[in-house]
Amino acid sequence: MELLLKRTFQALSTFRDIGGSALRMNQPIENCIVSFKLHVKKCLDGPGNTNSKVQLGTFALEDATRRWWMLIRDDNKGIDWTQFVELFYDKYFLQCARDRKVSEFEELKQGNMTVAEYEAKFTKLDRFAPYMVGIDYKKARKFESCLHNDIQERVNVLKLPTYVDVLDQALISETNMANQSKPPTDWKNKRQGFF
Repeated sequence: MELLLKRTFQALSTFRDIGGSALRMNQPIENCIVSFKLHVKKCLDGPGNTNSKVQLGTFALEDATRRWWMLIRDDNKGIDWTQFVELFYDKYFLQCARDRKVSEFEELKQGNMTVAEYEAKFTKLDRFAPYMVGIDYKKARKFESCLHNDIQERVNVLKLPTYVDVLDQALISETNMANQSKPPTDWKNKRQGFF
């Protein structure tokens, strides 16, 4: 119990410093929600902590969000974290905005980005389309299917089963291709200068 209280205090302090201030400073609500969820999840992950997450989440709310929760909490006693997040999303992260993020994810391709840049954008957007990436195999196939053709050809021939394996091989392939495109070094002249 003491560990749970310590984690709860840590999560609350972190949220007040980062998420709470972001809400007051009119930061995009998407950034605040993501920060909030990650900090609560990080501090309270573990079996049997879903009620603690809801308690912490509702305690950390301020101003308009606090008033919103006070109005609806009697009708939502005993909800778990997933239900709380859904209520919060419905109120503060409109469905049309979530749908735009889903479309952005569905249309995402590597294009002119490096593999690392593509992976960062992929990771940022994949939470909006869990039906497309909920299973590691599906996530790997989606990521692989939108790589540059030359990288994709090097990766998909390996039939890698996990997202991490596909990402790792894509990064290696990109590096190898960059090294191959460098002009050859004149080893003979370098060797003569060495002796």
